Amino acid sequence: MTSTDRQPRLTVELEFDDPALDDALHEAARRDGLTVSEYYLEALWPKLSADGFSVTRRPLKATPERLARWAALEREMDELSNEIGPIGVRTSDLVREGRTE
Repeated sequence: MTSTDRQPRLTVELEFDDPALDDALHEAARRDGLTVSEYYLEALWPKLSADGFSVTRRPLKATPERLARWAALEREMDELSNEIGPIGVRTSDLVREGRTE
C-alpha cells in the first residue's frame, strides 16, 4: 500500500475522570459486538451527519448479532418515520438556525 492509498485517520484520546464511565463504554461496545473504536465511530456518525457533513460510513464486520441489531434498528426507524412523517426541513438547517439565534 502506498501513502496515496492510505485511509485518512483521526486519532482521539479520551480521558475520563470517572473510571466507571470508561468501564461502561467498554461494556457497551462489547454488548453491541463492537470494538471500542467502532463504538465511538457509531456514536460520531449521526452527529457529523446532523451537522451537515457528508461522511461515508465504513462498513463494520457483519456478524449475525450486528445484522439482527441493524435490522431491528431499521424497523424501528421505519416505524417512527411512518408515525411522524417527514418534517420537511433538513436537520443541518435546523441546527444552523439554532446556532444563530
